[in-house]
Amino acid sequence: YFYPASYRRPYEVEATDNANVLLRAEVLNHLSARRKPPILISYPEALFEKVVTKKELELNTLKVNLGNVLSVDFLNETLFEYQFERVDFVIQPGQFSIRGGIVDIFSFSKDHPYRIEFFDDEVQSIRFFDIETQRTVGKATKMSIVPNVENKTLLESRDSLLSYLPKNTQIWIDTPSLAVNKLARLMELAQERYEELDSTTQRAAPNELFLGGEAIKRSLL
Repeated sequence: YFYPASYRRPYEVEATDNANVLLRAEVLNHLSARRKPPILISYPEALFEKVVTKKELELNTLKVNLGNVLSVDFLNETLFEYQFERVDFVIQPGQFSIRGGIVDIFSFSKDHPYRIEFFDDEVQSIRFFDIETQRTVGKATKMSIVPNVENKTLLESRDSLLSYLPKNTQIWIDTPSLAVNKLARLMELAQERYEELDSTTQRAAPNELFLGGEAIKRSLL
């Protein structure tokens, strides 16, 4: 997996890149599901951004299996709670559409949207499809609907990506001192931006949202 930065400038949520948020969410979903340990490739700017905690991710992930009984209305309400947008046709992560007994959902954990077909309230099929051709590109027996993990309130508890890694993880760093210095500089810039914010707007402090140089040294140890 490639784990990128979400390209969000500190305290500017509107600067987020959806494609990169999808890649980040896919990594978190894989690690939290305790599947086969992956190889992750990343860089300081990506590690700088703290992520939603494991507990929060589990609470905000809807898992659907083939044969499950759930109503389309329940799915509709849950997706609105996850801040998904209802549209006629899904074209990007964070969107869903409902046409009779067919629900299309573009989760932030997959690079293709899901198509769920219902018979009454039973999940009859789960497929992946191509947004350009609308053709099926794969089938599944279960799915995880993950919301935009970067678009949560800035006051919620967050943690380092390293907290998701198993204890026996091997970490290779090209020139650790440069990585640590880069994170320290990013933290300085975040602090400057934080001090410029409108005093009437409540925001979490930089050390709650971002991982600085000293913090990553402690985490690695």
